[in-house]
Amino acid sequence: SSGTVFNDEGEDRDFRIEGDTATNLIVIDAGLDAFQVGTTVAGAIADFRSTEIVFNDSGDSRDFRVEGDTLTHLLFVDGSADTVGINTATPNSSYKLHVVSTAANSIFERSATGAAGINVFYNPDSTDGNAAVISFATDTTGSGATAQKAGVQLWGITNTHDDATYATEFQIRTRVAGAIGSRFSVTGNVNIDGTTTALVVSRLTTTQQNALTGVNGMIIYNTSTSKFRGYAGGAWVDLH
Repeated sequence: SSGTVFNDEGEDRDFRIEGDTATNLIVIDAGLDAFQVGTTVAGAIADFRSTEIVFNDSGDSRDFRVEGDTLTHLLFVDGSADTVGINTATPNSSYKLHVVSTAANSIFERSATGAAGINVFYNPDSTDGNAAVISFATDTTGSGATAQKAGVQLWGITNTHDDATYATEFQIRTRVAGAIGSRFSVTGNVNIDGTTTALVVSRLTTTQQNALTGVNGMIIYNTSTSKFRGYAGGAWVDLH
């Protein structure tokens, strides 16, 4: 009355169901305490144990796919590419996570108040000068993600790994004339580099300048007078 129990004695007795062509469609392996699909080898396709669920433990080229309401590849684990795709049937093997969206999306979101961010952890290599990099790329040839080319990169560089003298640098790198290079870096001072670009300060009319709440150290270019101006000693002065 309480249910149907197989192997109530707790002995090493297996239970197997065959399919039309599969001899091991479902296997209950008592010795392994595992529920298996398609095999008697633990984890070869799917292995459900009390401590874990294992798919493809044999390391074969088997994929795993989850459909959504309208998406055929809401989640896709590509066994041959060794990568995970979201909303893509062909995740790029260069990535470990490849997310595709046809609309504006937010991969990471903090629902509570306060600071939010992405923590990029660099490996424990203690070589000075190593960096963690976030790249913003585009397809410049029209052939898909394999032709991606980084246009903007954010670099976090550890210049000194020693805990007592730990020193870092932040860089913004952009692509100009086909080459990507550092355009803005902060180590303590602000350095702006480049041989084909220049720093452009705020360009204001005299009316706009006077509408500012002046702070000593401000620099602008006044388009009404065609002069650089700075705010010093509580007043605007020409710099040339």
